[in-house]
Amino acid sequence: MMTRRTLLAGLVSLCCIVSAHAADAAKVKLMIIVSEPEYNTAESLPKFAADRLSKDFDMTWVKSAAEDENDLSGMEKLDDMDMVLISVRRRTPTLEQMAALKRFVAAGKPVVGIRTASHAFALRKGDPPAGHAVWPTFDADVLGCHYDNHYANAEHPVIRAAAGADDNPLLRGVKLPFTAGWSMYKSHPLVATATPLLMGTIPDHDPEPVAWTNRRADGGRVFYTSLGHVDDFANESFDVLLRNGIYWAAGREIPDK
Repeated sequence: MMTRRTLLAGLVSLCCIVSAHAADAAKVKLMIIVSEPEYNTAESLPKFAADRLSKDFDMTWVKSAAEDENDLSGMEKLDDMDMVLISVRRRTPTLEQMAALKRFVAAGKPVVGIRTASHAFALRKGDPPAGHAVWPTFDADVLGCHYDNHYANAEHPVIRAAAGADDNPLLRGVKLPFTAGWSMYKSHPLVATATPLLMGTIPDHDPEPVAWTNRRADGGRVFYTSLGHVDDFANESFDVLLRNGIYWAAGREIPDK
């Protein structure tokens, strides 16, 4: 015969299981696509994600196939995702993979990009391999900028808040100014729907936007930063900025800490 204690223990156990499933269901399904050889984000992003995102995000990782750097196997499953974070440099995904990304964007889903995402799917010259695709205007179409190379690597920009952005919640916990870990990208002009958050300056050149949000015409939210060098990930302020941007893009409340 089932005792009262046994019944209560069973109910408690059931509630815990239901609560666990509810918590998992509430997590944002985030695909993180990593394929760039310069900034070691294949290592820095997993550590960042484990430290900053694991509570509220269910993460799926996509990396280049070992035998073909342009084959981002798993990217075709973007239809099942809530949002995407892109750290990719000059890759040409398969036709199926690129079609999935374009459907994802057209559906108004949020996109986050760091550093080389501004030229993620653009080749310097030539055509993509057979069965593969490019998206050379991804920077303007999605991220909201116009990437045009970078300044000298030795000139690390000093980062400050953009005009009017001091009280923006995405900068909460970001201690300014700080010095970026690597070169400053040429990203201007931003599109009309973009809102600058941070500007970078180096001697004898005009400031450049280095972090901003964009509200795409399809309704999707975008957060992008041209920062993302391995030394940036060692900077608490950059980590907080990226975390804040991801939460904002997901439509979630930005954590206090």
